[in-house]
This record gives sequence, C-alpha cells and structure tokens, in this order.
Amino acid sequence: MSHFCFFSVSYLSFCFSVYTILSKVHSDRNVYPSAGVLFVHVLEREYFKGEFPPYPKPGEISNDPITFNTNLMGYPDRPGWLRYIQRTPYSDGVLYGSPTVENVGKPTIIEITAYNRRTFETARHNLIINIMSAEGMYRNSLLCFELNKQKHIMGSCSFKIVVV
Repeated sequence: MSHFCFFSVSYLSFCFSVYTILSKVHSDRNVYPSAGVLFVHVLEREYFKGEFPPYPKPGEISNDPITFNTNLMGYPDRPGWLRYIQRTPYSDGVLYGSPTVENVGKPTIIEITAYNRRTFETARHNLIINIMSAEGMYRNSLLCFELNKQKHIMGSCSFKIVVV
C-alpha cells in the first residue's frame, strides 16, 4: 500500500491510499480435442481459490464469488467454435464447442482470467488447445475394436494393449 499526499496553495492536504492488486499467473494447460467432436473443459473454481488471499488453510472452505473471462490470446473474444457458460459466480465455468477442421495442427491459446469478486484480485493462466484430426481418432478406435474382437476369438490374453 502506498500513500500519496498533495498540498495546495492554501496548505490543505489531500491524502489517498493506493492498493496494489497483483495478478498471479498459473501454468499453461494443454488439451487435445479432435476436430468435429464436442470439446468440454471445466474451469474449476477450486483450481483458482488458493491464489486469492486470505489463502485458505488446508481443510478450510473459502466461498468467494469467482467469475471467469476467456479470450483467444491477442484478441478480445474466443474462436467462433468455442462457447463459454457460467451459471453463477459460485459455480464452475465451462468452455465447450466443436473444433473445426481448419484449425487442425494449429495451437489455439485461450487466456483464462479468474476474478475474485470479493477482493477484486485476478489470477490468469493459458489453456492451449491442440486440435487433432478426427481421422487419427477413428483409426485408433478401429484398432481397439479389432484388438478386442481378436481377444474374444483367442480367449483370455496374458497381456493388455492400451491405445491412447
């Protein structure tokens, strides 16, 4: 907190205080949705609560109202395919939509700013959306189907194959 005083010619002083509210930056988070498939990402209030003072102690519940603002990095709004909803400042926010094929292979960086409506502090982090081709997902699902079919034909197997 800083104090500033101004003196006028008549020797009356005017003083006011300036409170500095710093924004904390959270680490980037990567997600990998597929083009043409519904993408849903929940903005959890709990994830941001620990960044706003008074810092809650473990097991202590803080129920400050928190709202979110989301935008494409360098732009005032989100991409056309991405929507956002938050019912109340006491509920989680949700980003959702179906990425388009035009965005495959291009990282889409969404800036997420959380506002504590009681203290007016902010916390920010980036959500990096790496849109994948739906064809790769289709091939992986076919491979899983074929492996499961083979497993049923051969009986129980002593190994497990996981396709990600």
